[in-house]
Amino acid sequence: MGRHAAFGAEIACQLGAPDAVVRGVRAHHIDAQDEPDAPVEARVVRVADAMVVMTVGRAYSPARAFAEA
Repeated sequence: MGRHAAFGAEIACQLGAPDAVVRGVRAHHIDAQDEPDAPVEARVVRVADAMVVMTVGRAYSPARAFAEA
């Protein structure tokens, strides 16, 4: 699961994203229980990632309305 975070961070870096965004993408799979001081950027990316998963849907789970997510 964490490999896509590294790939995403590399893509963000190549696109010229600010360092804070690159850090957030790279760290968004850090478990907050294991690492309570995960960067705030990672927490923002984690929430955005969860919203995409819920509103777009997956093969195992249908999409939900934004308000429901």
